Amino acid sequence: MESITTSCPIIRDEVMALFERVEVNGSTQFIPFEQRILWLRQSETKVTLEHRGVQVKEVCDLNDYYGYLSSILSVPKDEGERLATALKLDASTDLVASASVQIKDTPVLIELSNDAFGSEYRGKKGYRQTYRQVPSYYNGKKWWYTSDQLKDADDKYSNRPVLESVIVLEVDSIWTNRDGVGEVPRKLQDWVDAQKAAITPINVYASLATA
Repeated sequence: MESITTSCPIIRDEVMALFERVEVNGSTQFIPFEQRILWLRQSETKVTLEHRGVQVKEVCDLNDYYGYLSSILSVPKDEGERLATALKLDASTDLVASASVQIKDTPVLIELSNDAFGSEYRGKKGYRQTYRQVPSYYNGKKWWYTSDQLKDADDKYSNRPVLESVIVLEVDSIWTNRDGVGEVPRKLQDWVDAQKAAITPINVYASLATA
């Protein structure tokens, strides 16, 4: 399985009843099992150029390399300022640099072999932890999960819900160069602070230490 290394927060830790699809003598079967799943909250930001409200170019996609919601916080100071300077963008120009943000929860697995900085740092602010991605469309396998309607595990898997990332929130044009460049606007900082305050990060290693 591929891995994700990040300092973004785990917001849920649960044991899920899942199914794995297998082929037995040409017949599709779903094998039930239980798996501890961690839900990792991250953001992705898309920077675009718009002319009178119409997108004309997708400039870049940014992730939370420097921590949760750093993808959007970096735009006014970095990519946004670069575009404003290079294209001479200001409040009077019809061409506008814009950023839209998406927040999603991604199911991952704990990676106990990651000892890069020693166990005493794990779970602390800023520590970049490695998690394993769950099987998905992208790596050739999928895990399905149960629901009240699917507990009998019939073979019509096309309608079965797949364990994958869930979009929590999408905000278009949360920032434009007209909001200011060079520093994070107060309105954007307040929005980021509110998103962080709305969650309670889980230190998954604290539960291991007491197990």
